[in-house]
Amino acid sequence: MSSPAQILSQLCRQLQRSCPGLEEPITRESSLTRDLHVDSTQLTALLAFARREIADVDFGPWYAEASRHGRDTVGSLAAFLQRAVETLSAEAEVAEP
Repeated sequence: MSSPAQILSQLCRQLQRSCPGLEEPITRESSLTRDLHVDSTQLTALLAFARREIADVDFGPWYAEASRHGRDTVGSLAAFLQRAVETLSAEAEVAEP
């Protein structure tokens, strides 16, 4: 299972790869749209990466919360993914005979 720090690190590395022109340092508090200026294509790529590499989940709840309150931070996405990983792990344990 990935730790919160590992998930945050994975997201930061992916952002650096997919957004080569980033001038702002990427921190837990960085807003994807306001600070890092991630566009919709880059956000879609980031979420596809997260779904493929971290947790295959629906990002609708995170997106609705993040955009409604302007809390689209790298840290909020990492925390959402951590909760998803924990939930998926718990469900897998229950499903084992």
